[in-house]
Amino acid sequence: MNNSYEITTPWKILHNWINKYLILRILYKLSELIYCTLQWSLGYCYRFACKKIPVIHKTHLFLKKIYKPQAHLFQFLREFIINPRATGSVIPSSRFLTREMVSHTLDCKPNDMIIDLGAGTGVVIKSLIKAGIPPKQIIAVEYSPNLADKLRLNFPEVKVIQGNALELSRLIKDHHGVKHIISSLPLRSLPYHMCQGILKQITSVLPKDGKYIQFTYRLKHNEAYMPTDLNLIKRKIVRMNFPPARVDVWQH
Repeated sequence: MNNSYEITTPWKILHNWINKYLILRILYKLSELIYCTLQWSLGYCYRFACKKIPVIHKTHLFLKKIYKPQAHLFQFLREFIINPRATGSVIPSSRFLTREMVSHTLDCKPNDMIIDLGAGTGVVIKSLIKAGIPPKQIIAVEYSPNLADKLRLNFPEVKVIQGNALELSRLIKDHHGVKHIISSLPLRSLPYHMCQGILKQITSVLPKDGKYIQFTYRLKHNEAYMPTDLNLIKRKIVRMNFPPARVDVWQH
């Protein structure tokens, strides 16, 4: 059985086709070299102009001020284009949604660990830290290598693991003291057998009295996408999120 929940995109099809032929691979690498050279030269000219022309300099600072807070959004959108099924949404979760999810994990003791499953751009990690959870008590599990690298850069004290949620018990086997699991995985966007496999992994990792917090954009409940060995203790719809989302809290 294929454990990957990646789906084929036009970019991947083109890339695989190019790799079949040596001459095309050479042309592809040459085009990359030309692109990088143009990017560097244009960037150098732009920075030079910014220093010499005040208007361009002010425009540059203005655009940078707008872009920086939204950088995570562009990164998230890029991952959605590459692998929409694994990403599940074109925008990260809002602070209203992450705040609701995090509120169920604040009973952690100093040695308890929280797993952020499908950490994405780190919006849940930010909410956990803001709520007073030390970064060293957070384990972020992310499937995308690009997003995992960004998480390591932005949250150096957080343990970031790049891997598939279908192998969760193997990925965290050396990490003891897991208390809660917050999941942002788009379970209903995945094939049924993969969803069931992930739920079994979550149940096997979750300790007694531990909580599994999952959100979904589909507000109508569906038993097929719910854990059978856990008890539902709370359900809440966060209408301030876009689109509105439902948070389910499960416990052993």
